[in-house]
Parts: sequence; structure tokens; C-alpha cells
Amino acid sequence: MKELMQVLYNGLGSAWTMVQPWAQRNVTFGLILAIVTEVPRWTFAFAAAHEPIWAGCALAALMSYAAAHAWEEYFARHDRLLLLLNGLSLGFGVFTISPVIFAMTKGGGHDVQMADILPMPLLWLWAIVLASTTFLPLIQVAVVEVRRRERVQSAAQPKQKKTVQPQLDSVQMDVQLVQGDVQAQEMTVQDDEATNDPKVLARLLKDEGLTDGQIGERLGVHRNTVGKWLKVAA
Repeated sequence: MKELMQVLYNGLGSAWTMVQPWAQRNVTFGLILAIVTEVPRWTFAFAAAHEPIWAGCALAALMSYAAAHAWEEYFARHDRLLLLLNGLSLGFGVFTISPVIFAMTKGGGHDVQMADILPMPLLWLWAIVLASTTFLPLIQVAVVEVRRRERVQSAAQPKQKKTVQPQLDSVQMDVQLVQGDVQAQEMTVQDDEATNDPKVLARLLKDEGLTDGQIGERLGVHRNTVGKWLKVAA
């Protein structure tokens, strides 16, 4: 007996170790209050539909869990799909439970018969809405899980640094401008050097119509020297 208790204790401990992370992440005080509030209402609704009470308890727990997390996810992300699903869940719940509470208020007790308070078309609609209410929380939970998984994957991806790469044409244009400036400076230097050369100056002055003597006077050399320069240049 003691060994059996030890095995049972170890099994429960292992199960709790597996469930604990999920429970810490999902079970909140608000969720517990929602379950406590919704279970009686849905047990009455399922009793009116002549369904097992345990099914009403399970649905109440599922709807409380789905609504709590779906509304939390909506207020965090403002997802329109979640808003639509949450609105449908709220509307379906009100439509399903309201006739039951009304009948119980009139004194029907737990043995209320929905056929006594609803005409046949509304009774059909009430049954359809009740059936839809059992599936809607599953969709809410699925959407919430997908949205959270997308957010986790997005946060896990490394952010790519944006590198500003100049356009090739712009770079080539800048290089051409720099090369042009360098060439212009080289030509200016060459022109300055040529202008300071007396032989070049002599040839330029000769082109202007000055005689060898006049050129010699300007350059401070003998006219024969100017003649030699001009002959060599010719």
C-alpha cells in the first residue's frame, strides 16, 4: 500500500511538473472567478436542454478560458477577428442563458421546459445558438494561440540592420568630378610653368608683333638671344 501511494505521489508530481508552466502562464484569478460565475448559468442552460450537467460545467470552463484569453489578446493587439469572435461569444451566451433565467424567475425552478416559454421557431434558433456556442470557444482559443505564436516568432527573429548603400551612378559621377578637378589643376600648373618660361614668353610676344629688340628689353636679355630662342622654337 505504501509503495502504491509512493508511485501515485510520484506520478502526480511528474504530471504537475509538466502542467505547471502552462498553469502559471494561463490560469489567473480572473479566470477562476469567471469559471465560478459561468458554471451555474450553463448548468441551468444544459438542464433546460436536457443535457448532462457535466457537459454544462465543461462548456462553462472552456468558454471562461477562451473569453479571458481572447479579450486579453484583443486589447493587446486590437485584432478585428478576435473582436468579432468575442462579440459572437457574448451574444450567443446572452441569447442562450436569458430565456432560462427568465423561466426560472417565473418559478420554473430547475425543471424548466424551454418549449413552455419559447415558440417553435425561437426554440429551433435557441438550440442552434446553443450548439454554436459549444464550438465557438475552440475557434477563439485557436486564434489566440496562432497570434501568440506569431508574436513569439517575430520577436525571436534577429532584426536586420539597414545599410545605406549609395547608388552606383552617384558614386561614378562624384569620381568623375574629382578626376576633372585634378586634371584642371594639373593643366593650370602646366600653364603657369609655361608662362614663366622666357622662351615661351618670347614666342608669345613675337606673335603679338614685337621685334626681337623689344622682346629682349622686356625679358632683360640681348636681342640675339631672343633670335636664337625663336629659331629653336620654329
